[in-house]
Amino acid sequence: MAQAGFVSQNIRSEDIALDPSLPIEYLELARGSRRLSLNFRFQPGSDQLDNKALRDLDRLVAYLKEHPSLRVALIGFTDGSHEPSYNMLLSQRRAEAIERALQARGVFPWATRGFGAVAPLAADTSPAGQHRNRRVEVWVR
Repeated sequence: MAQAGFVSQNIRSEDIALDPSLPIEYLELARGSRRLSLNFRFQPGSDQLDNKALRDLDRLVAYLKEHPSLRVALIGFTDGSHEPSYNMLLSQRRAEAIERALQARGVFPWATRGFGAVAPLAADTSPAGQHRNRRVEVWVR
């Protein structure tokens, strides 16, 4: 299916090499953890989950049931289109929105933290790049 341009919906854990210039707290959260291939994305300025995010929550819960020893950390980010203080607050609210949704499904993350617009995945110069940067990453250990 990947050859036809489809993106796999199977969750994988990945070892990620992190840039040492990232915030120390982010590096500490990620140390000894693996990042899941799943990201939760958001509309501009919003912490509301869309339909895909709701489906992804259910897929994440199913994955965690298959791997019951894993503990989850949620790390939120924004694009860079607002003031840094607003971005920090919004990224934290996004991570907490995922945390509440997981808690309602019986999963209790060990860490939930927002980091604003640091660690962009794409340039903020296009709507597509901004969309990629508005995310909550899922890390497990």
